Amino acid sequence: MAKKAFERTGNYFRFEQDVDGRKQKFEFYHEPFEGELSDNIDLFVEMYESGEPGRMQQGVNLLAQSKDERALPCLIKALKDTTFAGRPIAAAGLANYPGSKKAAKALLRTFTSGDYILTVTALKALGQVGYKGARRKTRRVLAQCLRREDLFTSADTAAAAAVLALACIATLLELGDKEYRPFLLRFLAHTEGVVRYHGAKVFMKFPDKNAETLLVKLLGDPNPLVQLNAAQALTKVENIESYEVMEKLIAEGEPGVRGAAIAALGELETPEADDIMERALQGEPDAGLRLEIAWRLRRRGRDAGLEEIRAALEHENPLIRQNAIRIASELGGQPELALLREALPTEPDEFLKNQIERKTASAKKA
Repeated sequence: MAKKAFERTGNYFRFEQDVDGRKQKFEFYHEPFEGELSDNIDLFVEMYESGEPGRMQQGVNLLAQSKDERALPCLIKALKDTTFAGRPIAAAGLANYPGSKKAAKALLRTFTSGDYILTVTALKALGQVGYKGARRKTRRVLAQCLRREDLFTSADTAAAAAVLALACIATLLELGDKEYRPFLLRFLAHTEGVVRYHGAKVFMKFPDKNAETLLVKLLGDPNPLVQLNAAQALTKVENIESYEVMEKLIAEGEPGVRGAAIAALGELETPEADDIMERALQGEPDAGLRLEIAWRLRRRGRDAGLEEIRAALEHENPLIRQNAIRIASELGGQPELALLREALPTEPDEFLKNQIERKTASAKKA
């Protein structure tokens, strides 16, 4: 099929994509910049200050990735801005400033925001910032959650409180406080799937052999994403069953589940995980997921995946081609760069063509 170009209005890009058999329209904002992130901090701050939603979002996204001290004041300002939809991104970005009193204080203020997603994100970031006053405040929030009599029931607000409690415990573990670790086991048997999902996720970062029996039970959970988190947690205690479950989820799951399983295997970086992904590459019907597997395998030094990158560069969907350009340039080997040069003459989208030219030119200089 013929390659399609992005629909474009200024720096807003639009495209259509099949999602569960239905055509859906998507839009994203992209403003090009030259050089490294650290060379453009002033530009990204200006983007946030512009007041234009798409531009603000990209500016904060890039500031959050920069890890540059000059970005800190703007990230704090974005976090305090109650009208800004990207506050969780700003909170996550503050995790890049360990020991920063200013970052910690800004994150602590979100505890009274009433925004559940923002508070959970801020808690996770707070654990990485590691500010000494954070432990006391986090314990206070956790105590409020644990006082609820319905915390381990299916009551309407119990699941949200339980996930908040889990985020508090994870933050305290990050800060070296293990007092509440025994409570984690109870969350693995919670009546609500979202709580079991987040409970297993905590054990992915903080492995515990004592949780193995409960985690093995979750391999049969009705929610495949709970199964996946349990499997990932079990790999940390060298449980063989976990790999079998992840391979089954890749073979039988919906696209979202397969994508999550592929990402999970890629993070493990073990020969067993690589073997599963290489087998999955042969039967995966989704072009985007084949590209994801190819990237992870080639990053690990496997020979497989080059033809999948080539196919993605020729795909009709401009978003898949954009991802293929990013992956090929990130891998940066001669075979990948050769594929980019091969794709250049037939690329109809000026934005993507410019990306290929820039990536191949910078590789030539290097």
